[in-house]
Amino acid sequence: MAKDNGQEESRRILERIGAETEARMPAPQGGESGEESDWAEVWGKRIGRVLSFVLLGIAIVWLYDFLVEMG
Repeated sequence: MAKDNGQEESRRILERIGAETEARMPAPQGGESGEESDWAEVWGKRIGRVLSFVLLGIAIVWLYDFLVEMG
């Protein structure tokens, strides 16, 4: 009987913590909800992705040139 009361109390505590956590969490951003209506966010993502690929290419070329010079 005491074990059942402990389990019920644990469930109530976990449910309360879950409700409090959900209430404090921010709303999902545009990328997470699938709706991208903010032009600045859309273009920011595009520019960031393009720049990351450019920088990756530069890093690969630099590393290749560095390794070829050493050998």
